[in-house]
Amino acid sequence: RGRLNVLANVMAKGFRVMALEANPRFCAEARIGFAEAIAAGRLAIEEAALWHAGGTPIPFWLNQDKDDWSSAHRAWAEKGGHAAEE
Repeated sequence: RGRLNVLANVMAKGFRVMALEANPRFCAEARIGFAEAIAAGRLAIEEAALWHAGGTPIPFWLNQDKDDWSSAHRAWAEKGGHAAEE
């Protein structure tokens, strides 16, 4: 999977990583796939979205068909006629 492959490549180079990811599915997959690195303190995953106003809760729209289109912007998550859920 794209994002997990990128994370695997960075981890393979020996870097310590702080990952910021808003999609709960990606976070769950990464926590399972990289459990050893997390336990060793080489990886931390923060389930959050980067936004222009700190501390402000925002919606996150999940596109179940094209999960890489999930977004804090509903229109982006629903582009191409796809359904998205908050």
